[in-house]
Amino acid sequence: MPVSDNPKWPLMGSVAAPIKSHVFLDSMQRARESHDSAAYKNAVIYAQKAISLDNKCAEAYSILGKSKLKTGDVYGGLDNMALAVVYDPSSAEYKQNVIDWFTKLHIKKLNPDLKLLLTDCMESRDVRLVEFHIAWLSLLKNDEEFAEIYKLSKVEDYDEFSAQFSKIKNLSPLLDPFFLTGLGRFIVPVRVFEIFVMNLRKLCLDRYINGETLFDDEQGNDFISGALSRYAFFTEYVWNEKPDETKNVEVLKKALEAKDKPQLWHLMLYACYRPLWTLKNAKGILDNIPEVENHVSAIPRMQLTDYFVQQDIRVKIPNLTPIEDEVSLAVQSQYEEFPYPAWEALPKGLLSQKAEGRFINKKAKILIAGCGTGQEALQLAASLPDCEMTAIDLSRASISYAMMRAEQLGIKNVKFWNADIMALGDHVKDKFDFITSSGVLHHMRDPKAGWKILHGLLKPGGLMRIALYSRTARASVIEARKIIAEKGIKNDAQSMRDFRTNISTHIDKKYIEFFERTFDYYTLNMCRDLLFHVQEHQFDFLQIDAILKEFDLRFLDLQLTDETKKKFKGMFRKEDDFYDLSLWDKFEQKNPFTFAAMYCFWCEKST
Repeated sequence: MPVSDNPKWPLMGSVAAPIKSHVFLDSMQRARESHDSAAYKNAVIYAQKAISLDNKCAEAYSILGKSKLKTGDVYGGLDNMALAVVYDPSSAEYKQNVIDWFTKLHIKKLNPDLKLLLTDCMESRDVRLVEFHIAWLSLLKNDEEFAEIYKLSKVEDYDEFSAQFSKIKNLSPLLDPFFLTGLGRFIVPVRVFEIFVMNLRKLCLDRYINGETLFDDEQGNDFISGALSRYAFFTEYVWNEKPDETKNVEVLKKALEAKDKPQLWHLMLYACYRPLWTLKNAKGILDNIPEVENHVSAIPRMQLTDYFVQQDIRVKIPNLTPIEDEVSLAVQSQYEEFPYPAWEALPKGLLSQKAEGRFINKKAKILIAGCGTGQEALQLAASLPDCEMTAIDLSRASISYAMMRAEQLGIKNVKFWNADIMALGDHVKDKFDFITSSGVLHHMRDPKAGWKILHGLLKPGGLMRIALYSRTARASVIEARKIIAEKGIKNDAQSMRDFRTNISTHIDKKYIEFFERTFDYYTLNMCRDLLFHVQEHQFDFLQIDAILKEFDLRFLDLQLTDETKKKFKGMFRKEDDFYDLSLWDKFEQKNPFTFAAMYCFWCEKST
């Protein structure tokens, strides 16, 4: 019986039978080999054999679950992947497998036990949840009790929302850990969900001003305010406020600044509108916030401690080069105000075993040219612990975030520097085995000149990973940026909020629909990067191909989804076609949104 139907999960399993170690080990090895070689039916047989010898072997359940899913047994697959988590709850890999498969599948309803499993997976800081919001929201919308509240997402007018909300008798779904944990872990790039959360935030504030609460139980108010504050913090407070909200937030602020030990939900309610460090008595409040582990109610303390840690780090960041280029200074200013992106989970493993796998267990020198807030740098450092990492960026605010996360994660093989790529050639004498520059060159005054400098720092035979904006995929962005420039819309925080609120008066509906499906549109720092960046270039495959040939760089690989690989092979069937960028240009013309994020590719310097 699959876990989705089994009311006794996770109380399953018995004492392991005596194990004949050589048979067990042989079964596990064959299960691994079969799964790796895509012989999934054989993997199922051998994994089942291993489980018969040790019915608490988490790896066997994991292999069995993945193999069953590959052969079409969805519920059997999920049941066994769930058991892998049950028998090794410390494994981020097994939890990631569960999240990844739920992201792909279209399961509309959960039994309580599977909901608990997913909640546990979401709570893990080592699990990446970037795409899980789709499955999460779908499951919530199909939950009968939650759906009764979420139907208000279709009500944009706040007064009508408040009136209808007051008629709902059962508010307990708002305290469902599955909802609260998701709200405190990721952004949902769906406009109606944003409206729902904005109205819910204002409702909590109005209740406070009127001396009322959302829940009779104070802990309930802690939980909902904590989750909402986390979500608002993730968005960098991208939502506009109504005049009465701004006034009421100031009332709340004065009340909080009058005492060092306010009610927790009052504090979190303020964090729904402003960062907590904007309170003049923030440090005093920090000393009085209780530590609450593994729940969104711990968030206010985290926000404050992280902020003060970064301020201490910022003054200690070493300079590698001067920053004098006019465009570099403008870009630096943007990222000092809006570090990009904020992150928590650190994905494990390499993006490309084919390319970066060559550095496993090697003492290579790696340069991360434009590290931002450090996620890519720390992912590489964790995946390649024997390598020596040098990470540079224009923004001290971004670097301080990266250094804080490195300290929290215990990663020590990466050194961070404040520097400009355009000045590296004059100040860096080392040569590197691998240079990665993701989403950086297209924000330079002369991307090709910057790329040439990096090329000069690469050893013969060295590897490069480059990510650049696609001109084809960003057609809507280009059009919107043109209108923004023509209308003189500024790129400060309030101007961007106003633009989002009144977007229909600025650009055509077809472009609005594009942005409302775009993740970056739903956070302030990413929205600035998307639409209001001070400097942006776009590329196409033919331009990239010409630069690769000019620099004598050999194209190696392209970051792709399985679906894209399948589509390309359907159009171009020869083995070598994959390496022909002119064919990728033709493919993109027929599939214009394929590289909506960026082109991300690997290339190699000739020896």
